[in-house]
Amino acid sequence: MSRTWSKVTGWTLCSLGCLVTLVGLWAIGGYIWGVFSVLDEPDQSWVFWGLAILFIGLSGVGIGIGMAVAGWSMVKRS
Repeated sequence: MSRTWSKVTGWTLCSLGCLVTLVGLWAIGGYIWGVFSVLDEPDQSWVFWGLAILFIGLSGVGIGIGMAVAGWSMVKRS
């Protein structure tokens, strides 16, 4: 791959990684907000069912950080 395409691909990967990380953090924050909102209610089943959102958020943060680091290393190499 040429230097220009490598740089463009690196910056694209880095920016998409940051976006995926932000979406993951938003999902984690949504789960935490949901847990705090049902603490006073008798039915707290959302704490369990919301775990899917939490795990999606954690996966998004992990994948997003990996994408951002990979993109940054591509930019630095080119």
